[in-house]
Amino acid sequence: MEVPITGGQDLVLDWTAPANDYGDSGKEHNKKTWFNFTLFVDPTAAFPPQFMCFPDKDAEGHEIGHQVIPAAVIDALPAGGLIVHANLTHYMEAREAASGEQRRFDLVAIYCNISLFAKQ
Repeated sequence: MEVPITGGQDLVLDWTAPANDYGDSGKEHNKKTWFNFTLFVDPTAAFPPQFMCFPDKDAEGHEIGHQVIPAAVIDALPAGGLIVHANLTHYMEAREAASGEQRRFDLVAIYCNISLFAKQ
């Protein structure tokens, strides 16, 4: 199934944003902090042009489950391609590798939906 996208107008996406944890200060990036994005790509191109778009945020800078992709981006897309809507978490911490030696530890998880799109 292809997702139809109408050229010449903004694409508005709304969803119920899952609970997000920004820590006690409301500004922390921890194991329970997620980020959302929408990615458009032309998989047939040798060097595919792509657009990564991020959702709107509230007054405190937290994502709210609403995103407007401008008509200019929609018009620049190829006639068809992939649309990826994803929630991502990326947590980093220092871990001791040897006595006194620290190594970076990255934990990445992603939940995404990948669909074909067709510009109308």
